[in-house]
Amino acid sequence: MTFADYPDVDVPPPYDEVEDEGVIAERTRRLFPRIDWHALWADETEEEWLLEPLISARRLVSLYSPPKVGKSLLLLEVAVALSRGTPCLGTRPPRRVRVLYVDFENDPRGDVRTRLRAMGVGPDDLDHLDYLSFPSMAVLDSERGGLELAEAVHAYGSEVVVIDTVSRTVAGEENSNDTWLNFYRHTGLRMKQNGVAMIRLDHSGKDADKGARGGSAKAGDVDAVWRLTRVTEDRFRLECTDSRMQIDNKVLHLTRQRLPHLHHEVDGASVLTTREERIEHLIAVLEVLEVPADASRTAVKKALKERGESARTEVLAEVVRRRKHLFPNLGNRPEDGAVGTAGDNQPADSQNACSPPVPTLREQVGTGGTDTCSAVPPSIEGDSGQNRERDGACRVCGEALHPALVEGGDTVHPTCDAGGDR
Repeated sequence: MTFADYPDVDVPPPYDEVEDEGVIAERTRRLFPRIDWHALWADETEEEWLLEPLISARRLVSLYSPPKVGKSLLLLEVAVALSRGTPCLGTRPPRRVRVLYVDFENDPRGDVRTRLRAMGVGPDDLDHLDYLSFPSMAVLDSERGGLELAEAVHAYGSEVVVIDTVSRTVAGEENSNDTWLNFYRHTGLRMKQNGVAMIRLDHSGKDADKGARGGSAKAGDVDAVWRLTRVTEDRFRLECTDSRMQIDNKVLHLTRQRLPHLHHEVDGASVLTTREERIEHLIAVLEVLEVPADASRTAVKKALKERGESARTEVLAEVVRRRKHLFPNLGNRPEDGAVGTAGDNQPADSQNACSPPVPTLREQVGTGGTDTCSAVPPSIEGDSGQNRERDGACRVCGEALHPALVEGGDTVHPTCDAGGDR
């Protein structure tokens, strides 16, 4: 099929009758720049969290809940914290961020001002929070609406946009996939192209477990989906149900506190549990990759990255510490960044039966074998329960402890008694 098949379409003349092909190619490359692979590989920047684990730079996020649960209140607190660089949800933003809050639901006097006062902030605290209340903006599933929002972002210098709520911003049928495909094409894509993070609030359907109401394409264009549910009057559960990027803490248990001012407090035990699970997962991955137990942090990070895994610096440091703590009498370490064994740099005659190349944890832990030269901590899988009652079980719940915890002197799971005998 060619232009000739469409009689109402003006057929463009051949290239040589308009301008040189080289000029066209140069303009095309300028309009549609390709990725510079070398520059991308040279840039070690990974996920840039603005408020972990909820908001990351340049990402699109959806947060939904049943009506009247308090998602607008929670996101207002998040927006204020981002704009001021103050702690929120158990963490602190790395810097102040300019936030554009686009509100189609809440009354500025009866709702917004009342909530901000309860949070203990006033006008002088809000110079980085640009709030649009019931703006006369075109619908965001249209070309005009996407352009208008992009112009507002440019005018205010926004790095984060909050849409409250997204169902109020579209003209198409909420249950139609075309509506959300158009929303992404005209608005979501523009935010990504401009490096702007956007979190949109939404309502759940009749069954909250089935996600936000509307067409299935609604969740297809976002990088993470969070669900907020009420447990009791002042206790809530915030759970990430889907994500493209690595998120360590996917469940946060929140308590709404009113003193000294209104805020949501994260239950530290929930964060600790998720962190512990993440550490154990990364240790297991390193064993699958057969990375030596004494590998440096640089080597561990490189091995995990090649596997598509990542972790925060403090989590990575704890993984390396625990793996090395299992084998305190290691020989020479390989050069930083190299994945090898501790015996690689030793003279051949120094490698006797009691100082072989350092094996992986899988070889020393869980094989059921016996090493007469070094004490190997018992494996949950391979020790047949030997000595577990004495030094391998949690004093609180009685369940087996991870070998790394045992070797570290822990006698309880972190989640059983964070303040107990460690």
